[in-house]
Amino acid sequence: MSNVHSFDLNLLLAFDALWAERNVTRAARRIGLTQSALSHALSRLRLQLDDPLFRPAPPRGMLPTPKAQALAGPLAEALALIRSAVESPAPFDPRRLRRTFTLATADYGELVILPRLVAAVARAAPEVTLVVRPISMSPERELGAGEHDIAFSLANNVDPSLRSQILFEDGFVCLLRRGHPLAKKRLTLDRYTKLSHVLIAPSGVGEGIVDQALRALGRSRRIAVRTAHFLVAPLAVAESDHIITLPERIVRGALPPSRFAIMRPPVEVPGFSMAAVWHPRHDADPGHAWLREMIRSSVPSRS
Repeated sequence: MSNVHSFDLNLLLAFDALWAERNVTRAARRIGLTQSALSHALSRLRLQLDDPLFRPAPPRGMLPTPKAQALAGPLAEALALIRSAVESPAPFDPRRLRRTFTLATADYGELVILPRLVAAVARAAPEVTLVVRPISMSPERELGAGEHDIAFSLANNVDPSLRSQILFEDGFVCLLRRGHPLAKKRLTLDRYTKLSHVLIAPSGVGEGIVDQALRALGRSRRIAVRTAHFLVAPLAVAESDHIITLPERIVRGALPPSRFAIMRPPVEVPGFSMAAVWHPRHDADPGHAWLREMIRSSVPSRS
């Protein structure tokens, strides 16, 4: 890498735009350059940093290299400090905002938050783009590196180095297919534990909160199916005699009630809170603060 005194700091703006957009055309538009000028800037960056930084990814995206991932967080913080020092504050107008925000969540968060959020953002800021990516087991690293603007996570799992805002609470219900032999009977603990269960396990391993509650009673259940996806899991119940215990907002928001019998779990399963989580460097960013408020106001009340 060249000495910082000979490094063209304007290239950092190009890197920042490419990191946010993952597309040369959109990145060029973001910082007011032509596509060819942005491509030239990327070539100079690669030469000065001795790394490809971004590799082509289908269909027309760009995949950052490990070095680009390591650079993204520190550079984002540095640029934020520079902008706050040299730019004159102007009244924030979402209609003039041209920006891509990246959200990290499981499909559960997509179902609960996205429908109203997409509509609200389209009305208030038509030039804003939302990119939704799967959340990992370590969102604090990705938020710190600038890979995501906001992650949706269980409130009790938030890393203390991050900022968070509780969005909503949820509880659990049980689903059986409508024609199940137990669909019209009381779901007792004995009946519940004798059934085969579908477990939603985003990581693919481990037990669920229901298993912990059952163990406290000296009971257990048989897991017949494990899946990582909240919205697919009920389909395994719709065509079988299995049972599933899942968050109530999924049932109320996405599933046709005519296909399922909805029951309360016969064991006390504690509810949970979902939170929006972000890195502290975004605290004073007016665009980011606007998005956080849009998210908060887009969460539907629990019916």
